[in-house]
Parts: sequence; C-alpha cells; structure tokens
Amino acid sequence: MTTEAAHPDVTMTKSGAGQWRPSPALVEMVRQFLGYVAVSGAALAVDVSIYASLLRVLPYASFAAPFGYVFGVLTHYILSSRIVFRKQINARGLSAEVPVIGKFFAAGFTGLLVTTLTIALLADVMGVNPLIAKAIAAGMSFVAVFTSLRLFVFRSPAPR
Repeated sequence: MTTEAAHPDVTMTKSGAGQWRPSPALVEMVRQFLGYVAVSGAALAVDVSIYASLLRVLPYASFAAPFGYVFGVLTHYILSSRIVFRKQINARGLSAEVPVIGKFFAAGFTGLLVTTLTIALLADVMGVNPLIAKAIAAGMSFVAVFTSLRLFVFRSPAPR
C-alpha cells in the first residue's frame, strides 16, 4: 500500500513498510535543478572568461560585456537543451521548440541590455572595478531574465 503526501507528482511516497522514498518526478526535478545549476556555472564561466579577456584589449568594459554575455547565453541554451531538458525537447520535437527558442533569446536580450547598461554605468562612468561591475550585472541580469521568462515564455495560463 502506498500513501502520498502533498502533490502526487512531486512528493515523497510512503511504502507499506513505513519507508519514505522520493517519487520519480521528484528525483527528476532534483536532477534537472542540479544540472541547471551546473550548466549555469559553465555558462557564467564562459561569459566571464570572454569578458575578462576582452577587458585587456577594449577601451571600455561596456564594449566587452555584450560579447561575453552572448557567448554565455549560447552556451547556456546548448547545454540546457542537450543535458538538462533533453527529455522534454525530444518528447515535443524540434519543430515545437522553435517558438520557445525565439522567446528564450528574446528574454536573453533583456539580460544583455541590463548587463551592458549596468557595466557601462558602474565601470565606465563611476569607475567601479570592471569585474565587480560584472558580478553586480550578472545578479541583476539573472533577475531580469528570470522575470522575462516567467512572464512571457513560461507563464501559467490565466485562470478561467
């Protein structure tokens, strides 16, 4: 006999022997989350590496910011779609992903603007260390992109 608590899809399940075990959906969600964290770290490493390299040859930090950001977003999408969300993409098919890809990159453009403008203001205008400006911009961009994705790409349908 199995008893489920909370939501039946993502929950801990109690077996007849009294042992609690994570449901397959919960295990998959945790796997995706950990994969997403790893992919985000890799994408940020690409972004910051390119940004830091370009700081040596470009006159303004805001000139280097878009290049690092764009390569970071590309890395993030490629790794996310191939590693973290591969099952969902395979189940829906590539043709169903085309509109989502467009919206994903549109949301990414929001992050690009936030990153570039934040670095321009902090590093180029106010004289803040460009790497500190990048760290602040990364946090602000994260919030802006998450909000864009939540509101425009993956929003819940309106209640009826």
